[in-house]
Amino acid sequence: MMIVRVPLILLALLFIAPLATAQTTAAGKFETTFQNDLVVVHGAELRAHQSSPNVESAHDTFWIALNEGTLSFVEGNSAHTDVQFATGDTRFFPSFDVNSVSNVGQSPLGIVLIALKPRALIGNACDCSGASAKFVCGCKGATHLEHLWALGLGNVTLAGSMLAAGESFRSAPERDDMLLVAVTNLELQDEALEIDKPITLNAGEATWIRSGRHQFKNIGVAPARFVTVEF
Repeated sequence: MMIVRVPLILLALLFIAPLATAQTTAAGKFETTFQNDLVVVHGAELRAHQSSPNVESAHDTFWIALNEGTLSFVEGNSAHTDVQFATGDTRFFPSFDVNSVSNVGQSPLGIVLIALKPRALIGNACDCSGASAKFVCGCKGATHLEHLWALGLGNVTLAGSMLAAGESFRSAPERDDMLLVAVTNLELQDEALEIDKPITLNAGEATWIRSGRHQFKNIGVAPARFVTVEF
């Protein structure tokens, strides 16, 4: 009987190859980036055709896209909703409506997941009155969100903003406690406060801002885009 000797390096490659394949197709992992008594924020980048369980399925959630792409939101009964996102688009799902998500696009998609800890902040306030509500609430005929938009849902107010380099808000309105999520890398100065330290965030990061008068100015060299969630 002839004995075939397999080189040790080949044996090693045979064992490593399945492991590499498993790592390539492994589920995307959401990492917690911020939390307090009202919200918990997770971030993830899903590669093309990559899936991940919804880590906050028991809570009302907002999903913010950091770039263009398409997510398939799968319910517990395997029904799915495909959402085509543009950069900064924000989508709401009530609790228990999402069991897992999959990137069904052809390129990686950065996503921020915001879960609302208290119950009944949204209630039945999500309807289809207006262009912003149509996209956020998933209504028929929805188009992508504008660079500047705002929407009230129950006890929560959502808003999307974009400031060119050197641009600031025209006034300093009274704002409620808010979560600010960076869609792009940003450097903001709050001109309504006597604080020299700017708000510096990378895309996907979030910070909490206390209620009061705020007037944000983009002191960076590139356009700054962000989403705020007020309570």
